[in-house]
This record gives sequence, structure tokens and C-alpha cells, in this order.
Amino acid sequence: MTSAEKYVTAAYLVFLAVVLVYVVIFATKVSRLDRELAELTALAKGTGGRQPAAKPPVREADQGKGSGETGRFPQLPGGPGATSARQPGNSPEGERLG
Repeated sequence: MTSAEKYVTAAYLVFLAVVLVYVVIFATKVSRLDRELAELTALAKGTGGRQPAAKPPVREADQGKGSGETGRFPQLPGGPGATSARQPGNSPEGERLG
């Protein structure tokens, strides 16, 4: 084998090693993204594969408020159960949402 053939062989081996490292890095990245996607899908569907968290205990200061306030944050207009101002036919431009 001549010295030129040795250099060509070495160049091919280096190229093959670089491609192999690239494929391994890409495979680990795809694997990680697949796990994260599965976790996000589980979170979007419900509890994320875990037991739902227990409700926090109600403090004495929070009991008897009657207005739905927890003592930490006041209920703001447009909070849970409120209807949205932007309903079909109620948009400022008169367009239909949907």
C-alpha cells in the first residue's frame, strides 16, 4: 500500500467516524424529543401519568368568605365561570369567530 492509499483510507475512516457520531447524536436527540412529546401529551390529556395532587387544606381564615375568594387572590371580573366578551357576533369588527 502506498502512502497516498493510506491517506485516502484514513480520510474515509475519519469521515465514517464523523457520520457515525452524527447519527448517534441525532438518535439521542430524537429519543429525548419523543419522551418529551409523550410527557406533554400525557399532561394535555390529564394527570400526566401521575396521581392528581390533593386539594390544599382550607385555612380557617379562608372559610366563610362566601364570595369564592381564597384569601390569597381576589376574584377578578372575567375569572372562572365568567363569559368572554368576544363571542361570535360580538367582536368589535363585526366578524364571525369560529
